[in-house]
Amino acid sequence: MKRLLILAVSILLIPALMSVMSCSDDDDNPVTTGDPNDPSYEFYSEAVGDLPGEANMMLLEITMDLLDWLEQAGSSQQSDRSWRAATGVTDGEFDSIHYTYGSGWHVFYFEYTQIDTEDDFSETLQFVGYDSVRTFEDGAPVQIVDSLMDSLYARAHVAVDMANSDGEQGHIGAHHDLTAINSGIDMYGQWVTLSLSSLDSLNLLFEDEGANCSLAVVCAATGSNLLMPVQIEDACPTSGTLSASEELGLACTGGDNFDEASINGTWSVNYSFTDGVGTIRVTKGNVQWTVVDTCGIDR
Repeated sequence: MKRLLILAVSILLIPALMSVMSCSDDDDNPVTTGDPNDPSYEFYSEAVGDLPGEANMMLLEITMDLLDWLEQAGSSQQSDRSWRAATGVTDGEFDSIHYTYGSGWHVFYFEYTQIDTEDDFSETLQFVGYDSVRTFEDGAPVQIVDSLMDSLYARAHVAVDMANSDGEQGHIGAHHDLTAINSGIDMYGQWVTLSLSSLDSLNLLFEDEGANCSLAVVCAATGSNLLMPVQIEDACPTSGTLSASEELGLACTGGDNFDEASINGTWSVNYSFTDGVGTIRVTKGNVQWTVVDTCGIDR
């Protein structure tokens, strides 16, 4: 199956090659241990993967980049400001930002382009959205963004259009609430504790060995007490939990590559992190797959 359009930058991303463990049965609600080679689970893992973690972490990165822009531009004492990038500056850069401040809220309307490449594969993501942010020092909202900021609360509403060199196209609608609290500095750098809730919709069009397919996903997620190192790339949280309910709808014509009946429906995902060890339990119906990986730091 060809690579599907997935948000590429992730701090919560759990590496794909992890051992699948057996899970215990409950006499009142028997659970069957899932086969890691089950085609429906393989499709889910490749097509949806770590959508709640990736989407939340990418929007957190954008929020921090917007605040960095605000601090560097000296704009945090102004209540209204607009900016547009020079012509031709796109990859990994904001195309435009309009900023206002009022009643304790930094409000950004932004356009952002990201281009990811790997060998002969490339993917372009174009973001348009609003990000409303409150920054705090000692529990009080502040307008000046500087190193004294100890926490933030962000509410983002973002649309993402995606296309890649395999001819696949997609769209994401993301609605996120996120709180980040400064949790100290040590040998690993800055730490933050995250709590979040999100609702994402994902629509993909792709071709697979003669089959033309569309995939729709609606994902609702909540996370709490996710303790994370900011500077260490691809590290999962040291502690905390994240849970998601994902509704999948796959429809294909021109082939029998996928068992749509076994893929479509509700998938539940629960992540837990303890001392740098991440455990993921993916459940569909009475079948459950459990994945364990040492992906974080035992702080």
